Amino acid sequence: MMSRRISLRRHISSRSSYSATPVAAIVILLLVVLLAGCDPGGRLSQLTPPAATPMILGTTIEAPLATAPPGLPDSSGGQPVVQPTATYDSSRPAWTILYYSGTDNGQASFVWDDLNEMESAGLTDQVRVVAQVDWSEGNPTGYVDTFRYLIAPDNDSNRLASEAVSALGETNTGDPAILADFLVWGMTTYPANRYALIMGDFGGGWQGCCFDEVTGTDVANDRLSLSDIDQALAATYNQTGGIQFEVIGFAAGLMSQIDVLQVIQPYGAYAVASAGLMPGSSWDFQAVITQLNANPLVTGRQFAGDLVTAYVNYQRQIEGDEHVGLAAMDLSKVPTLTAAVETMAASLSDDPSLHGAIAAEARRGAQRYAGSALADVERIAAIDLQHAAALIAEYALPGELQNAATAVSQAVTDSLVAYDHGQGIPYGRGIAIYWPANAQSMDPLYPHSSRLSAWAGYLATQAPAPIQQPLVTVDGGPRQSVNIANPALMRSEMVGQRLDEAALVAYQEAADGRRVLRQYEVVQPSTWTLPGGTNTALWADGRQESLIVWDATAAYLADQVGAGDFVPLRSVDPSPIGALSTAGGVYWRNPGHSIEATAVFKPDATNSFRLWAAAENDGARLFGEIRPAAGGVFQPTVTIMNPDGSVTQEPGVALIFDETEAIYRSTRPLPDGRYSVGIAARALGESPLTVTRPLTIDPVTAPGFRAFVDVENNVQFLYPADWLPPIAQEGVTYTSDAENSAQLQVRYYPNWAGDATTLQGEVLGTFGEVSILLEEPVTVGIDPAVEGKRTAYGYDSAERGPRTGMFLSFVKDGTGYVVDMDAPRDSESNSLAIIDTIATNWQFLPERLGFGPEQWAVLDVAGFHLKHPIAYDYQEFNDWHRFTGGAQTFVAARILPAGRTSAEAMASLLQTASEGVAGFTAEEPQSLFYAGHVWEQNNFRYTDAGGSIVDGILLSRRDGDREIAVWAEAPSPAEDIMQSVFFPLAASIERIPTAPSG
Repeated sequence: MMSRRISLRRHISSRSSYSATPVAAIVILLLVVLLAGCDPGGRLSQLTPPAATPMILGTTIEAPLATAPPGLPDSSGGQPVVQPTATYDSSRPAWTILYYSGTDNGQASFVWDDLNEMESAGLTDQVRVVAQVDWSEGNPTGYVDTFRYLIAPDNDSNRLASEAVSALGETNTGDPAILADFLVWGMTTYPANRYALIMGDFGGGWQGCCFDEVTGTDVANDRLSLSDIDQALAATYNQTGGIQFEVIGFAAGLMSQIDVLQVIQPYGAYAVASAGLMPGSSWDFQAVITQLNANPLVTGRQFAGDLVTAYVNYQRQIEGDEHVGLAAMDLSKVPTLTAAVETMAASLSDDPSLHGAIAAEARRGAQRYAGSALADVERIAAIDLQHAAALIAEYALPGELQNAATAVSQAVTDSLVAYDHGQGIPYGRGIAIYWPANAQSMDPLYPHSSRLSAWAGYLATQAPAPIQQPLVTVDGGPRQSVNIANPALMRSEMVGQRLDEAALVAYQEAADGRRVLRQYEVVQPSTWTLPGGTNTALWADGRQESLIVWDATAAYLADQVGAGDFVPLRSVDPSPIGALSTAGGVYWRNPGHSIEATAVFKPDATNSFRLWAAAENDGARLFGEIRPAAGGVFQPTVTIMNPDGSVTQEPGVALIFDETEAIYRSTRPLPDGRYSVGIAARALGESPLTVTRPLTIDPVTAPGFRAFVDVENNVQFLYPADWLPPIAQEGVTYTSDAENSAQLQVRYYPNWAGDATTLQGEVLGTFGEVSILLEEPVTVGIDPAVEGKRTAYGYDSAERGPRTGMFLSFVKDGTGYVVDMDAPRDSESNSLAIIDTIATNWQFLPERLGFGPEQWAVLDVAGFHLKHPIAYDYQEFNDWHRFTGGAQTFVAARILPAGRTSAEAMASLLQTASEGVAGFTAEEPQSLFYAGHVWEQNNFRYTDAGGSIVDGILLSRRDGDREIAVWAEAPSPAEDIMQSVFFPLAASIERIPTAPSG
């Protein structure tokens, strides 16, 4: 044992013969903002994705169900018990639908549309709709009071034909007595076999809904809190003789939260709500009621499911919104669900450090809702309950926590009647839970509003094992003066744990020393499929390296009048079709009235798509869409970093909405001047760390062109700035003008043995029948330049008419290059100018943008990948794979068949580490959650022969049938090298995916 230990610690003075393979996971990704139609070719930056630990990727989103949920007690707590549907009475209509909404919040036009859609459906004697609407000033009716309507058939969408059966004057939509009075009136005046309640406008989940800005009382504004909703529904229940609603639906966002469901559970059979923000257009009520008219005898369960389908179909197909989702829930299952959540909360609290870290990882990787709320998204903290529970079950060791999380996941599944969503919500299941990032972020109102006492208690005391601030480095690269035609080439490295967000940032330096934020481009993390089949998207613990190409452009917001400015557009809610882009600010309906708002742009559009507003009442914040009026003003917020490091925000340029209710975005070159460009990284619940390097934007030497950097092929070339962004795949890079009338291709011929002339012949041999118009030598590139051939050719296309093509062929260091442009014949002079510009400005780049070889390499060990610094010497000894970085500095990994627990493995490692050294001391072993696994960790210290203190760490975990151990030591203090090298090496140890059979 002694000789083995001494050999492992022995310093290796010469490099072994092992040759490392560069880490293949560093793949270059172009971070592109595709703004086709407004600025073709618009590209903010290019950035590589994080180095990904190899895992099997897939598309399954269902949670793995390891065990059946345990029996759980009923948590109704003495509240009214929902009565079964009474025997059907044929003398009554099948349904009465009660619609409750206010418009003193900017939603008047949406409510007007809802009522007209109901009228257009044409009602029958089996379906009646009654509505109570609190109208605001400037609404289409011309009234400012509250009216009750019996909806009547009418096909004219420009008028409201329904009879106002009652005028109530100004009322407070946020008063539970007003709601209860409407419900009792509607149910007694228009009795039916089944009742459905639809509550509209702004929503805030556990903070309530139905915001009223003009209450007609001494109260400035109001809302229906959960307590108010409970009070109103209880009063209705009691005054109607215990009649339940068959369906309770919310035309307000964020209301599919477990706290909301728990409150309404005693008063309804089914609930329909969205866990995310809900567009003001909500349902197409014409389609909903037409379908109900056709089959009025449907059950509440069927109607709830139909509401889900109708909503998602309308929003996706008509509104073009892929970031919507809606769920229908069986409220009788809610007590079981809430009890399961409380049980899971108790289990999380049993081991705050370990279980808290597992929960934090699940929270970090789970589907989040309301990304478009931007500044409020962390305050809203709406996390998909089933996705989070599935992740906890994946990460937790077998036992109480895993069982409790599995029970929550199963309970969600059991409660769902229907769920549908767009591509922008890839992982959700439609029921959310309030889950702030840390205890300090918890809203102090929540414990007083929620009935989930154990969950609220966990949130108030959640204390996952502490983590260090991320290490972020940015190398400014060789170019200090840059522009759109000569972009900055940079490199960044992030090392950290629980990294929640990373972004490319650019600040413009002002003369007074302040720095104005001009770009905040969120970098999307990798997508993973965990062993149990659960998908997630998050930054892996450990080390991430990126190569950055920054082309000195940024997003620009403008109106049709001519006002505009550079505004950082923040990407939210990423999806397979792209992320939404958002800008926070203030919307002014008129000079005397403003509201916080976020302008939203779809991935493929230049005009604004939605305007989400935030309303505040007694410390609560509710959210809803408002429809901007022509002439309304949006002022985006400007973020400024002051010389003392403090950050302030100021109102920016005033942008006026036009007749189409839109403002516009594009991508433009930033003005000349001094900038700071780099990376902002933020761990979950922590403040961001920003590291930048100075750059200067200088005038463009090739006006009308921008650069494309092909990192994989180590070249840079120019293309017309108003063309589409180049796309590189399978050895060809392709771009075209917006109309696709002119195209440009760059082809690469590796291992080309001939010269430019033979390459020219190779290309011509692939063409069909063309006429050669010109052949001449050409010099391509700068520093160094190479000689090549320029060839012009002509042909006639049956579909596109006369065409002229030109291509460059040249060779450097055994690689052939062909740049081919094809355009209409009447554009010959322009084509020639483009080809000449490309030839003159072509650049050959060093590998990896000149930043040298990859600094870490991959070693395959016993079916596992392991990444390690290439600067460390490698030696294999007695099953250990040892990497040495200097005197007393090494990290070693061992992978053996498992035959003992991690605790037993740790005891053995600790015994070995303690032998033959003086002054050995060790901390108590502890469990550590890191890089998606539970490890046993033990820190130790001893004195070496020279009297110096050496710090060490031992890590051990099980991975199926394998035992993984890591042993690392370095001269004290060793915190930095442990964070930057030792822990990232441990994080990198992952199974090599098994190739699919067949």
